[in-house]
Amino acid sequence: MHKFYKSVVFTKIPLTRHFRFLDVFQIYPAELEGMPKSRFQRHFPLIIESVKSLFAKERQQ
Repeated sequence: MHKFYKSVVFTKIPLTRHFRFLDVFQIYPAELEGMPKSRFQRHFPLIIESVKSLFAKERQQ
């Protein structure tokens, strides 16, 4: 069984590309529909998605 997490975080530098590490996590710019943008913004949202396998925990019990 896998547990999936999705978080929105803010950075001071805009992320322009997607990053992915195996099937463990990925980071990509938050380009959400209706999201306001400004040339004066100082914080840039990005999304981090990760997965945690629960098989190791189940085997230990």
